[in-house]
Amino acid sequence: FKGMTSSNRTIVAHNVPAAGNKHSGAMRIGRHKILFGGMQTTLNESQHPPPEMEHRPTDQIPQPVRINGTEVYIFDILSDPTETFNLASNTTLYNILVKVFDDYQNTAVADLSNSVKSDPTSNPALRPDKAWGPFVNSTQCKFEK
Repeated sequence: FKGMTSSNRTIVAHNVPAAGNKHSGAMRIGRHKILFGGMQTTLNESQHPPPEMEHRPTDQIPQPVRINGTEVYIFDILSDPTETFNLASNTTLYNILVKVFDDYQNTAVADLSNSVKSDPTSNPALRPDKAWGPFVNSTQCKFEK
């Protein structure tokens, strides 16, 4: 984000499933992003670059690489911010990234949405501040400081 300070964070998890489940979701590890199970969009669809970048005709959804029956994408976010060049056929890079992903996934717990009822106080449309946040006065989920 422009104007914001940099972060010390080197790993960002995106919908990593609980331990024992098959690979899905994504994880940003340093300059790379590994994505399992598809990009949830149409192949060869035009990608939209960040505002400061010019659109290139090659900015399109790439083909997945199938590894152990799962669609895999690996991107170098620094050199390919529009995620158009799939590096998943690089087995050395894949093995490094999947090891980090697996180590993280082995500590992951099930998503609360699978184990509790939906909490209406989590819906921003129903909140006076119209924002996601602590579930104040919730009967389903408690926020503790």
